[in-house]
Amino acid sequence: MGKTTAIREVSRMLADECTKRVVIVDTSNEIGGDGDIPHPGIGRARRMQVRRGGKGVGAVLGAWVQKLVRTVGSTVTLEF
Repeated sequence: MGKTTAIREVSRMLADECTKRVVIVDTSNEIGGDGDIPHPGIGRARRMQVRRGGKGVGAVLGAWVQKLVRTVGSTVTLEF
């Protein structure tokens, strides 16, 4: 199982089987898909499509602050 498949499967399991609110912050559209319809592998998990360049971190924090999610799966890379 590859990394992308593992992230999708964990997100799907948390959203569908554990009934958690899951958001995938996807900077590359690799996890959730790039079309209007999310990739079926993420189940009921939501996705946030964000551009690269620092806005992904803001999207994660915004979702958390607004209590939209309890679990976050992210493809955001933090650079210091």
